[in-house]
Amino acid sequence: MHKAEFMKRLLIAFLFISILSSINVYAVNDIKGNKIPCNKHPRIKGSCYWVHGRLSNYNGGITLRLWKIGTKRMLGIGDPEGNDNCRFLPDEVYKSMTSFYTDIYGDFLFCPITAEEPGVMQFGCIQATKNLVVKNDRKPAN
Repeated sequence: MHKAEFMKRLLIAFLFISILSSINVYAVNDIKGNKIPCNKHPRIKGSCYWVHGRLSNYNGGITLRLWKIGTKRMLGIGDPEGNDNCRFLPDEVYKSMTSFYTDIYGDFLFCPITAEEPGVMQFGCIQATKNLVVKNDRKPAN
């Protein structure tokens, strides 16, 4: 393969991956689900508990994450095994996530789907919320 042909294929592959990545940016649309409530997920580990935090989108495998304010702990919203039969977000949160750069602060009733382990992101869903403040002023990195 000639260098020009290789570069052309590389550019096409890069554009394809970029398009797929931009689709993943709005993965919150896939997280909503319309099936069972969060707290009825078949793999819930223990009791649901309240978290005071910030819900934001991030780049990576799990796009939607909940930061426990005052800690270094990040919770992933979703199921690492890909079970999409669950409603992972309440409607008011889902409707408030208007862009990749939306941050939602408040209290979230988090239901863990995976066990808590030091140094490992715990996954779960949000059953309920209160005291929400939505901020859409975060700027994209240049």
